[in-house]
Amino acid sequence: MKKPKIEKSVWMPLAFLIYSGTIYAYWLPRSTASPLKIAVTVGVNILIIVALWWLYRKKEKMEAARKKDMRERKTGE
Repeated sequence: MKKPKIEKSVWMPLAFLIYSGTIYAYWLPRSTASPLKIAVTVGVNILIIVALWWLYRKKEKMEAARKKDMRERKTGE
């Protein structure tokens, strides 16, 4: 039985989230930055993660549509 493939739109943002969470957990307690600057940094990081998820999801949907179109063309010939 073949294992289901984990989509890139899932593992890539999750890996970035784990990485950035680890970095923030290490550096934020040692930081001398203002709370506003920290909040903005975390907010931008969250926006980047959401953008990664959205873009990879869009790319996967386009790829699936392309494969479906190619299958239809092969069976239509």
